[in-house]
Amino acid sequence: MNVTIINKSDRTGGAAVAAMRLTKALRKQGANVRFLAQEKKGTEPFVETTAANRFHKYRNYLLFLLEIAKNTVITSSKRFRFQYSPAIFGSDLSKHAAVKNADILHIHWYNQGFLSLKNIEQLIKLGKPVVFTLHDMWLFTGGCHFTSSCVGYKTDCSFCPMLKMQDNSYSEKLLDIKIKLLNNNNIEVITCSNWLNNEASQSSVLKKLPIHTVPNPIDTETFKPADTSSFRKELGIAPEKRILLFGAANIGDKRKGFKHLLEALEILAQNVEIRESTVLVIFGKMKDEMPKIPLETIKLEYINSIEQMAKLYALADVFILPSLEDNLPNTIMEAMACGTPCVAFRTGGLPDMIDHDKNGMLADFASAQNLSEQTKKLLFHPNYDAFRNAAREKVLRDYNQERIANKHLEIYKQMLDGTK
Repeated sequence: MNVTIINKSDRTGGAAVAAMRLTKALRKQGANVRFLAQEKKGTEPFVETTAANRFHKYRNYLLFLLEIAKNTVITSSKRFRFQYSPAIFGSDLSKHAAVKNADILHIHWYNQGFLSLKNIEQLIKLGKPVVFTLHDMWLFTGGCHFTSSCVGYKTDCSFCPMLKMQDNSYSEKLLDIKIKLLNNNNIEVITCSNWLNNEASQSSVLKKLPIHTVPNPIDTETFKPADTSSFRKELGIAPEKRILLFGAANIGDKRKGFKHLLEALEILAQNVEIRESTVLVIFGKMKDEMPKIPLETIKLEYINSIEQMAKLYALADVFILPSLEDNLPNTIMEAMACGTPCVAFRTGGLPDMIDHDKNGMLADFASAQNLSEQTKKLLFHPNYDAFRNAAREKVLRDYNQERIANKHLEIYKQMLDGTK
C-alpha cells in the first residue's frame, strides 16, 4: 500500500505538524508513506515538494499572492483576510510522481494558493481512494475556516457575513461546487475531534460521506515530563514561583482568545498571593505591541526547536488556552504529554482532550471570570500532582503513535478492499 499525504507545508502551521506526525507514525508501522508539500522546510527524505526549482518557488508565491488578492477584494473586512479562502488559485498535482504512484491520497491542508477546487477535482478524477483530514471547517463551508455562530453551511451559505454585499453569492456558489465535487464513493473524511465530526455530519457538503473521528498522534518520547530546574534558572524564574504558560502561532488571532486571557489575568491579579507567586510565560508572534499584563511576564518569540518547546511545556505548572474556536490543538496535546494540566474554554474539540477536574479544567465558554476561577483552582489544587499524572496518562492512552497509525491503516485498507 502506497500512501501520499498532501499538505501545503511540511513544517508551518498546526495541520503541517499533525500531518508530519501522522506520516512518521505510519512509517514506524511499516507503511510506505510519502509527504507531498508546496513548501518543504525540513530535511526528511520522504518529503517531496512541488517547488523543485526557483521558478516553481516564484510561481507558488505568485499563486499565494493572487489568492490573497482575490480574498481582499471579496471579504468585507481586513480581519477576514486569512479566515476565508476562495480556492481559485493552485497547482495541478495529478501528474506528480508521488500522486501517480500512490494507492491512497490523504489530503490535509490545501488553501492559500496550494490547491484550488479545480485542483482537488483533478485529484479525485484519478479514481484513487481519497481521504480528507479536516483541521478546520473549510471543506464543508462556503469558504470560511471557522464559522463562529453561523450555520449557513447546513443549508446554502448565502449572505455570508465575511463577504462584501456585492460578492455575497460567492459563498453560495462555492458551497454548491463542493456539494457536487465531493459526492463521490471514493472519498472518506477524518475529523480529529468529535465536535468537528458533529459539525461535518450536519453540513450540506459532507453529510452523505463516511466520517471517522481519529485524533492526531504525538511522539510521547519527545514530549514528556522532564527536570527543568536549569531551564527555570536560565529564564530567571525563582524556584518557588508558579508558572502559567500561554502560546499560539499568532497570539493576535481573535480565535485564540487573548482578550479573554487578559481579562482573566486582571481578575487573578487582584489576589495578592497569586500576583506575587505567579509568572506568565508567553510564546508566539504578535503583530501589535503586547498590552500591559498584571502579572510578571516573560515573553518568548516563536520557538523553532521541538526539544525547547517540550522543555517549556514541562516547565509550566498550567498551560492556559482561551481559544474561542479550535479543533484539536497541538498545544494542548503537547502540554499534556509533558505532564502539564491545561485550562481552556468548553468549546470545539477541547472537551475531547481535557477531562474536567481530572487532567485539567474546562471553563464556561468566553467567560473570563470562570477562566480565572478554574485557573486558580488548578494552580492551588491539593491533588495537583494527580492532574499531572492524569494528563500524561490520557495522551499515552488516546494519542499514542501506534494506536492512531493503525486506525488510519484500517481506514485505508477498507477503502482499497471496498469494504468500507
